[in-house]
Amino acid sequence: MSRRPDDKSKFHVVLDGGSGGFGYACSDDGLNWEAAPEVLFPGGVRTPFGLVPMTATEMTARQGDILGYGVLNKTTLNAPNTSLQWAFLTQSVDGESFEHFHASIVQVKW
Repeated sequence: MSRRPDDKSKFHVVLDGGSGGFGYACSDDGLNWEAAPEVLFPGGVRTPFGLVPMTATEMTARQGDILGYGVLNKTTLNAPNTSLQWAFLTQSVDGESFEHFHASIVQVKW
């Protein structure tokens, strides 16, 4: 759980959401939480660790790559009530006794 980047008086959290991804929820007070939809992640998620907001410098440096991936356009990239975040997680791989660590960029909205 951490404070939201748009309003430091509010909170957001990443939680286990099932094998296909991770859950994401927001709260105004840290006690009462909205429903946590599952954020699907290619290959599934074993352990979600959390989200860290991207800095303005990071967003500027990676904007071309993010837009080039084709999921977001300039309007959705800069939409109100959204934030680009680094997501840290692990994935299990069949037949291996360890998990693979990943960092990915995700857009969250509230």
